[in-house]
Formats: sequence, C-alpha cells, structure tokens
Amino acid sequence: MGSLLTADPERMAVVMAELRRRGLLFLDSRTTPRSVAAREAERMGVPYAERDVFIDNRLDLEAVLAQLARAERIAAQHGHAVVIGHPHDATLEALGIWLPTLDARDIALVPISTIVA
Repeated sequence: MGSLLTADPERMAVVMAELRRRGLLFLDSRTTPRSVAAREAERMGVPYAERDVFIDNRLDLEAVLAQLARAERIAAQHGHAVVIGHPHDATLEALGIWLPTLDARDIALVPISTIVA
C-alpha cells in the first residue's frame, strides 16, 4: 500500500534515489499523515508535490463537483491546486460538466511538472 511505503523513511529513500537517477518527480497523494515523502524528496533533491484535494472520496456527482469547487478556491488562494481523482462514473460525469467551464473562468489545467517547476 502506498500509505505504508510513504511512511517508511528507508523505502522512500530508495524510491527517491531512483527518481533522482531517472530525473523524475514525486507526487504524494497524502493518504497518510505520517508520510515522509516530502522530507525524503527534499533531502535527496527530488522535485515533489503534494495533493491538495481528492475529488472523489465520495462517489456521487454533487460531492465531486463540491470538491472541484474546493480545488478552485485553493487555487485562487495559492495560485494552484493539486487535484487527484479516479476514473469512476461520478468523477467522469463531474469532469464532463466542469471542464467545459474552465476557459470562461480563466482556469487552466497544467501538468504536475509545471506546478513543481
């Protein structure tokens, strides 16, 4: 499980060493408050980001749309928000509603590498 791995400094050091070797970044989904990923990434010079919002912890359309609105508020405050979701029916339906509205509201989706940079 990812949460067990990200809480283990020795294993995260191995992961970070490989990411550094390959020139990759690490995205921590923050599924555990005990994650040491950020600390290990910084220690080993690996670019990293942490998610701000899971959009589909609850799998109904209104809940996913509410989480997308939450992500927008975070982005407005901080300049960006890192959002993670899964290909569930409710998530895809919500994205189908939400995505076409972004241009009119001057919101851009960017790769995680842009945020890390």
